[in-house]
Amino acid sequence: MTLVTSLVAVMPPAVGADAPPRATAFVNVVAHEDDDILFMNPDVVAGIRAGVPTTSIFLTAGENAFNGSTSGDPASPYCPKLPDDGTNHFGDLSRERYAQCRQRASQAAYAQMAGVDNVWDGALIDVTGGGFAEQYTLRGKPSIKLVFLDLPEDGDSANCCSLYHLYFGDQANFVAHTLVPTNGLTTQSYSYDRAHMINALVALYGMFAPTAVRVQDTNPDARVQIGEWIFHDHTDHVVAARLATEALRNYTQQTGYNRISLEEFRDYNIAWAPVNLTPAARADKNATFQAYKPLDPASWEVNGELYTDLPNRMYYRWPTGTNWVGHDQDGRLEAFAVRGGRLLNWSQTSTGTWTGPVDRGTPGGPLEPGLAVASEHDGRLSVFGRRADTAAIVELSQTAPNGAWATSWTSLGNPNAGDAAGEQQVGTPIVAKNGDGRLEIFIRNGGGGVSTSFQQSGSWAFSGWYDMHGSDIQEDPAAVTTNSGRIELFASTKTKMLHWYQPSPNNGFNVDSSFPSAVPASGPTVSVNQDGRLQVFYRQADSASVAVSVQAVVDAWWQQTPVVLGGQAGVGPPALVTAPAGTDGRVLAFTRNGAGGVSSTRQTAANGAFGSWIDLGGFFVGSPTAAVDSSGAVVLLSMGAGGQLAVNKQTAAVGDGPFGGWQLIGS
Repeated sequence: MTLVTSLVAVMPPAVGADAPPRATAFVNVVAHEDDDILFMNPDVVAGIRAGVPTTSIFLTAGENAFNGSTSGDPASPYCPKLPDDGTNHFGDLSRERYAQCRQRASQAAYAQMAGVDNVWDGALIDVTGGGFAEQYTLRGKPSIKLVFLDLPEDGDSANCCSLYHLYFGDQANFVAHTLVPTNGLTTQSYSYDRAHMINALVALYGMFAPTAVRVQDTNPDARVQIGEWIFHDHTDHVVAARLATEALRNYTQQTGYNRISLEEFRDYNIAWAPVNLTPAARADKNATFQAYKPLDPASWEVNGELYTDLPNRMYYRWPTGTNWVGHDQDGRLEAFAVRGGRLLNWSQTSTGTWTGPVDRGTPGGPLEPGLAVASEHDGRLSVFGRRADTAAIVELSQTAPNGAWATSWTSLGNPNAGDAAGEQQVGTPIVAKNGDGRLEIFIRNGGGGVSTSFQQSGSWAFSGWYDMHGSDIQEDPAAVTTNSGRIELFASTKTKMLHWYQPSPNNGFNVDSSFPSAVPASGPTVSVNQDGRLQVFYRQADSASVAVSVQAVVDAWWQQTPVVLGGQAGVGPPALVTAPAGTDGRVLAFTRNGAGGVSSTRQTAANGAFGSWIDLGGFFVGSPTAAVDSSGAVVLLSMGAGGQLAVNKQTAAVGDGPFGGWQLIGS
């Protein structure tokens, strides 16, 4: 049952640039009423269960091409289930009734995730100064809200591609007119041009004050063509994500609030990626979709093979990676994160406390979340990232060891420069150091292989980009410098792990075509055992367990059977560190778990087997990272969902030293 309770005017609050973190809140902006539960889960349900206020904003009515006569009594809440006979029954239901049904389906899914009765209170909210959206609040958990703007969905013959035309402005004076869902809150249609759409989203951000915004994929991987869609995905998915992202940048500029994380989620193409959720997480995600499906009349679609595959996976378009912390020359740690497209920096003091964040700005355009931090040959730190607009790889460095940071960035170009499609598919960089101190960057290129750029002897300037080949690479690669000064490189495909290695320090790379691995469902990370042997960590397909490919002999051959360590659900590879220095050095692994916290396992002795997983608690956004500070203790870092840096340090610099608990920096 829904009740109209009020009319609400939305105004963004005034926020200073140095404002402290706000209360944690998530906002999902999607095109259609099932996009969040199919592509952003299990992250959505993890936030709800952690008590984070969550709002989903649906830009379209999701009515597709339904344009026939109304089925049944228009006043009835009944959503007829149309035959699942392999044909489209677009003429069997009015667009207005189908829009109503999809709203009801979304409400049922969120009530199921929250574990409360499916009872909602409704309100019309003014988002454009006279243009109203429908807002529903879950009565049993009022921190959950759904907002429907009701624009026409791409695919309707009379109103095709409204979001596309709004975004690109390819039709003169184009205006989209909203639907009036059957039995809804609105009684009239409203009009949107591009400016009104952006302003409406800015206003909604102001109302719900997010600390994290989740959107769909703004630039789907061109290697996977789905149907005849021009964006390799549903047009509405891509354009809704671009509108939401632009609006968030406008909101950040208007308010000065620069701690909001932006997370992009892959859409339909995850169906062709390895299964990366645990069986329990898949069942949980599917239960939410099953709560949705009975109220969506499109039986032939939601029961189809594609929709059977989607609940088994969740992939980020731009993972944060696990390489966003580095050491100053004096041993202090520096941590970095991208918020609002800008680089933020937290610094450890000589006493082990932390300061920050300091806003290090942008390279002239927004950054993607994935960063790599590395120490230069002279002890200066450098941060490497990828511009979201131009796809150029960029670098920001300290001007002196332990010193200030430059105010201008250096562009290192793009390995697919000049290829309009390929350059936008380039991943985010990872960095390793050659034996002679020269840094080398590795990146997934637009063709799905790896490209590299390296500092040149004498000048220390980076070279152009060189193609190392490879194909079908899914996530960012991982590289490590061995104790003998050689770089080894690893990258995951949909079926195996690829491996390159330098046969001698500072040299070119050979390909190891027989590297033994399980089928990976994440990118890799690499650790160095106390005795110098390497271990490559990644998620195992189908189980989402952490698997490890283990080197049997230093600088030589590998064990043929990976070791499976299990884990506590979640997606993405572990962060790794070996500590303490000396004979007791053990590898410690940290993952973001299924509940949104961090779990850890470590070797029970140097070079030995791993112990059980321990839940270290917390609730975070993105992957953790870890490093050893000047005291010799391991420092575990993650990004709080409210925009703070979360720090958890060992209480003693020993291999089995416990962690002292989470501290939020900059609260």
